[in-house]
Amino acid sequence: MLSMEERKKIRDLYYRQGIDSMVEIAQITGYNRKTVTKYIDMEDIEASPDTANNGHHSKLDPYKPIIDSWLTADKNVPRKERHTARKVHNRLTEEVEGYNCSYRTVANYLAERKNGMERDTMPKAKNN
Repeated sequence: MLSMEERKKIRDLYYRQGIDSMVEIAQITGYNRKTVTKYIDMEDIEASPDTANNGHHSKLDPYKPIIDSWLTADKNVPRKERHTARKVHNRLTEEVEGYNCSYRTVANYLAERKNGMERDTMPKAKNN
């Protein structure tokens, strides 16, 4: 990530000095053309472009606490009885009014979430 001074230099070249070629600014600054474009297009150069998520939110966000509670409860049941992505999607469709997410959205979230839960519960390696 670029420092604030580097960001301001890119924007200064574009907005104040009138250099409208991203390639030319990239050559002057030594950064990739895509990096130059990213920082010129940013409305708030104070924000981190990597963590800002560009203002996009998942349609699944309102339902994530419900899903997480189900996954937490699944820790206490036999493996064969735990929620799969299909079971979660079907259960949300049946039980939650206004739910309108796709199966793939749920499957992606569960894969990410279960992977994170497994890492949290895995035993630590012993140092010899």
